[in-house]
Amino acid sequence: MSKPNDRNRKTCRNGGLAFAAFLLAMLAPAVQAQACSEGGHNVQCSEMGTIRMDSVREIKGDPIQVTSEVTLNSNFKDHGARWFLFSVRNVTADGTNPIVIKVDSFAANGNPVVTSKQDIKSNEADYWVDVEDVPVGQPIHIDMTVGATDSGAFQLETLVMAFDRGYAPVTDSTGAQASLFSFTLLGVKQPTASMGAGPLSKGYSVPGLEAPAAVMACAAVALLARRRLA
Repeated sequence: MSKPNDRNRKTCRNGGLAFAAFLLAMLAPAVQAQACSEGGHNVQCSEMGTIRMDSVREIKGDPIQVTSEVTLNSNFKDHGARWFLFSVRNVTADGTNPIVIKVDSFAANGNPVVTSKQDIKSNEADYWVDVEDVPVGQPIHIDMTVGATDSGAFQLETLVMAFDRGYAPVTDSTGAQASLFSFTLLGVKQPTASMGAGPLSKGYSVPGLEAPAAVMACAAVALLARRRLA
């Protein structure tokens, strides 16, 4: 039979552990927010992973190099994910879309990411990746050469989303869409005259993934609209 003092010590010890666990749970969001705060960068962290881009860049007549870095915590296969969309884009309300994008590299640890489909336009590049080919736990870099056809302030955006077999957005354990979003504000003081080799005025698709384009586009556009209003 244990003595009262022993029981009291055990109760205090258990209570202390429970209180410590409570404090950790309360502090976790603050710790995550701190980890997602980085000077000079727009960073977002979620259950899906982390994304970062430069906050502000300037274009003064010559194209610049911009990188979007994504690190995924999971491929969300256990949530029903079948495809991942990696999209970099500039879309303006008036449809002029003056930011010109040329993706130089889409790779993880120096190895190109295997894509099932690519949709490339002058102002947008969309890469569809099979869930089995999604790099997890290692930085994924989308390196871009970026120019502009007009002066002003514009937004270069990166969106990462997970979709199921029916091309519906996958949700995480909180019920939110499994996605990451970041952007760089581009201050164009002088438009660029050239983007280097290869015309970028026309888009092209690499076949290999049959999907209802309207469904995918609406889901991505709707999420981007919510991000801008947030």
